[in-house]
Amino acid sequence: MLNKMSLSVLIDDREPIQLALAVEAYGHEVEFTCLHAGDFQGRTTIGEIKRGDDFFNSIVDGRLLRQAQKMANTGKVGYLILAGNMADVRHRLEPVVRTLVNLVFHYHLFIIPVMNVEVTIAYAIHRILTDVDAKKNLSINNFPNKPHLPTGKKIISLAMLQSIPGIGSRGAFEILHSKYSTLEKLLEATPTDIALIPKIGIIKALSIYNAIRRIDSS
Repeated sequence: MLNKMSLSVLIDDREPIQLALAVEAYGHEVEFTCLHAGDFQGRTTIGEIKRGDDFFNSIVDGRLLRQAQKMANTGKVGYLILAGNMADVRHRLEPVVRTLVNLVFHYHLFIIPVMNVEVTIAYAIHRILTDVDAKKNLSINNFPNKPHLPTGKKIISLAMLQSIPGIGSRGAFEILHSKYSTLEKLLEATPTDIALIPKIGIIKALSIYNAIRRIDSS
């Protein structure tokens, strides 16, 4: 038994049975059922799993954003597990980045990249359950009441910032602890303002500035 804490999770029956078994191996109670939103659901969390080309195809046909909306409507903390090598979509980087930024800032999804094998996907689900579902009182950083938060109070999380290409862990940390730690303030900042944050610089600042503004045109 890999985990002393047993938590309940629903996994969509269109997912491989190996995934359910791998999650069970961590000691969780798994129910294999038909889900109308997300590929797995915990007490306070919900997540979508995208593997390989299905990730890009779901961007092209609009499925991913529709699925994100369904997850947002549940009021649960949302996750997107990307299983596969993102280098495979480098020649299609623009629509991928555009969609990821949209998912992060519009739907407040936390994005977790993993290898495209069931054991790593199961580990990601296990960590979501133990790090979020197991907590009695969720932090506002997890957006438990995201539909009701006024724009100026939307706290930016480390995971959100790291989903923007080029920022990196250190840059995301610096932004999170700067005066631009809310979405409203970051949207009001100029590239020069952002560049003055330690560990950012003008190149990263332009990436951040342009990535956020792509949302408004989507």
